[in-house]
Amino acid sequence: MLECLIFDMDDTLYDEINYCRSGYRVISHAISAMLAPGTQRTVSSAEIFDFIWNQFQNGDRSRIFNDTLDNFYIPYDSKVITDLVKIYRDHSPIISLDPADADILTQLRGKYKLALLSDGFLPAQQLKADALGLDKYFDMILFTESIRRDAWKPSPLGYQKILTDLNITTNCWAYIADNETKDFIYPNAAGATSIKLNRPNKVHIKPAPNLQACPQYSIDSLAQLPQILSSLT
Repeated sequence: MLECLIFDMDDTLYDEINYCRSGYRVISHAISAMLAPGTQRTVSSAEIFDFIWNQFQNGDRSRIFNDTLDNFYIPYDSKVITDLVKIYRDHSPIISLDPADADILTQLRGKYKLALLSDGFLPAQQLKADALGLDKYFDMILFTESIRRDAWKPSPLGYQKILTDLNITTNCWAYIADNETKDFIYPNAAGATSIKLNRPNKVHIKPAPNLQACPQYSIDSLAQLPQILSSLT
C-alpha cells in the first residue's frame, strides 16, 4: 500500500514553458537596456523577446543569449552572458498552479505523505516553488542542488533523503515526474512505483534510453492520478 507520493516540479506541477517565457521577458528588458542611451538606435524589449522565443521554439537553446546579442549587434563578452544567465535564474517567475491541480494535491495530502524532489539551480528552483505556493501542499521539499551537484537525478541521494526524513522504510512510494531520461531510473530500481505525467507543452521530450528508465504508468493530467493510485491499493 502506498504511503508516500514524491513529485517532480518542472513540467509536472506546472508547464515549465511558462517559466521560460517569464524569464525570457525579463531578459528581453535587460538586453534592451544594454543599448547605449541617447543614441538613435533603439530596439524594443518586445522585438527582442520575439527573437528569443523564436530561437527557443526552434529548439536552438544552447546559445540563445549569444545569438540574440549577435542579431541585434550588441557587443558582449563572457561576463555579459554570465550576468544574463544570473538574471534569468534569479528572476521571480510569473507562474501558477492550475486550480484543478491544486485541488488534486489537497485531496492527496489527506491520504499520503507528499514530498517534492526536483533538480535545477538554486535559487531558481526555490523561486519557482515560492511562486507556485507549494509549501502548503508538501510535507517536505528537497532540491537536489541543496545536497550537492552530483545529487541530481538519476542519483538516488535525493530520493533516499526524503524517504529517511519522512520515515518511509519500504518501497511503498511513488514518483510522479515527466523526464524519461532520468526521473524513473531509481524508483524502478528500488521497487517503487513510477508514473509519468505527459503535459502537452512539456520542454523535455527525449524518450527513455533503456527499459530500466521507462515509467510503469503514464497519465495525461494530474486529474488521472487518483484513479491510478486507487488501483495500487
